[in-house]
Amino acid sequence: DTLLAESYSPMIVRAFLRRMGNQRCFKNRLELALLAVDDYEAGRFHACVPVTLALLDGMGQELTGANFFRNTRRIKPKESFLEIGPGVAQLLQVMSKTRNTTTTDPITIPFRHGILHGTDLGYNNKIVAAKTFAALLAVGDYAAQCLEPPPAPKPGLMESIRRSDEAGKWLEEVVNAAKAWSPR
Repeated sequence: DTLLAESYSPMIVRAFLRRMGNQRCFKNRLELALLAVDDYEAGRFHACVPVTLALLDGMGQELTGANFFRNTRRIKPKESFLEIGPGVAQLLQVMSKTRNTTTTDPITIPFRHGILHGTDLGYNNKIVAAKTFAALLAVGDYAAQCLEPPPAPKPGLMESIRRSDEAGKWLEEVVNAAKAWSPR
């Protein structure tokens, strides 16, 4: 956990967030995310964790039309951005564990419900903050993969023959026009 937290330096997190800034589901959230990184860098983990979790909720709403942390979410491979891929779904299932009992013991998993509903009070540490940013970046990466248009299919044999025939006719017209041309 400590190694993970150290690998998510504020500089690295900022760079990845800026890369996500062009995504439809994140561009309006970039400014707030960068402010959360400022809190992260200053050691104000109590401030950056809830903001990052809220940003994650908002991205989920925009990507799926519902809260990412709901129990009825659809889990499928990445055919559509309306579905949540299995890796991201597993991450969100761990983070959405029900936390009904108030505890002040330090935690190392960003339990969304416990943190945002005030039952997990021991989230003020670098490990939870780094994991929260890691989850946000993972969802951003997933969104980039799913929202990116698929490559255009290569034309089949008949389409290639048709295009070749059209190109041949066009070339013949150009050659005939060149032959018919004469200077004034």
